[in-house]
Amino acid sequence: MSVEWDGHGLPPVGCECEALNGLAWYPCIIVAHYDGFAFAWNYDRRITFTINAIKAHENFRPIRTKAERNREDFLKYCHEKPVSTFSELYADIAAGKIPGIRLTDE
Repeated sequence: MSVEWDGHGLPPVGCECEALNGLAWYPCIIVAHYDGFAFAWNYDRRITFTINAIKAHENFRPIRTKAERNREDFLKYCHEKPVSTFSELYADIAAGKIPGIRLTDE
């Protein structure tokens, strides 16, 4: 069972969170703290993260919800492909070009 973390301070040992490795975020598990550093590895234990506690807020974050991931994908799409009108945006959504967003009949 994962230890809860609110995103403030250093994530506790046993916490499942995300770690920044270069430019991408990866899910990880905090496995140890030592001398002001947090040590973590990803779920398949292939990537190890070592983060200085002073920069924990920049390098660790709580696991995002599906809604947060969809919102991030939408903003990334809008940044990469600016649309000129709302009708163009609607057309892209209807065509399924934007990850995590779809139209429903509800």
